[in-house]
Amino acid sequence: MRLAFILAILARQIDKYIFQPTYITPTDDDNKLRQFLNDQAAKDSEKESFCRSMLLSMDSDTQARTCVENVHLVVRNVSAYLDELLAEDQRHTFHEFLRKVVQKASEIWKPIQCSRRRFEPDFEPPLADDVWLPFAVPGSDKATAENGASKRYKNCRAISVFPRLSVIENDASTAYTAIIQLTSVHNQWMDADREMVQEPPSPTIGRVGLLRRTIANPKGLTISSGSSKKGGG
Repeated sequence: MRLAFILAILARQIDKYIFQPTYITPTDDDNKLRQFLNDQAAKDSEKESFCRSMLLSMDSDTQARTCVENVHLVVRNVSAYLDELLAEDQRHTFHEFLRKVVQKASEIWKPIQCSRRRFEPDFEPPLADDVWLPFAVPGSDKATAENGASKRYKNCRAISVFPRLSVIENDASTAYTAIIQLTSVHNQWMDADREMVQEPPSPTIGRVGLLRRTIANPKGLTISSGSSKKGGG
């Protein structure tokens, strides 16, 4: 469960700083340029594509530097949640590994960023007819998780670990890939619920409690009850 939360935080940081339509303007909480291009793609996809291609062609060296700076920013922000759980001699290795993950994400995003179609990551919980995939960790019962993905559970809590990629055009947002979720009916979630009510057996587990309090509700990370609605456009 802790792994799912950390990966969910990492995914949202990558979405905020790396999965941008361009790097020509500073990334802020409002993401006004990103929202403007999304709205334009829904109204006139060809005009949005032309506008985005023009922006991407402007001051490419500065945009490349901004992307590199954003990679380091993601590493710094995610590490803030984890450094207290790592020994000092482990932190540099972890930071370097994390940097490579984020750098790889930026390389994967580049051709998508330059695509004629407008692709946008989407963390919104799936609706009744949406396809979603279960989050599986090493050693988990993958078959049980996949079977659960085909069902809908009343009042089921869920966290979107990795977003779907949606295409925005014709006044609609159409899912291109499936969202990956961990739900309260999966064993990892139920095990975590049981662990939360138990007394920590050692000081080491007590340190993990610090992480729980720190990431209880990080900005942009929500647990849905399965009743959210996804808007178009």
